[in-house]
Amino acid sequence: MYKKWKSPIIECSSSRERKREQTIWQRRFWEHRIRDQKDFFNHMDYIHYNPVKHGHTASPKDWKWSTFKKYVEQGWYEMNWGECMPSDLMEKCTGE
Repeated sequence: MYKKWKSPIIECSSSRERKREQTIWQRRFWEHRIRDQKDFFNHMDYIHYNPVKHGHTASPKDWKWSTFKKYVEQGWYEMNWGECMPSDLMEKCTGE
């Protein structure tokens, strides 16, 4: 006999209720359609540099869950890319 699965009761804040937010998705996240190759590369740079930016690792190559090494093998990145913040990412982050 199978037991019927019951979903856990998750309390929803008044803020989430007002905005009709569900509890599974985090705030500040949205979908984005990649517009062109430049947009794709910008997103790949952001994704690969994120573990460094947040202090989880010193270099993108050291983040074991990253696709960074796959892109290095394909010639899209140099292995030492991202050991310091790339200037184009710095401009995007600081708005300079």
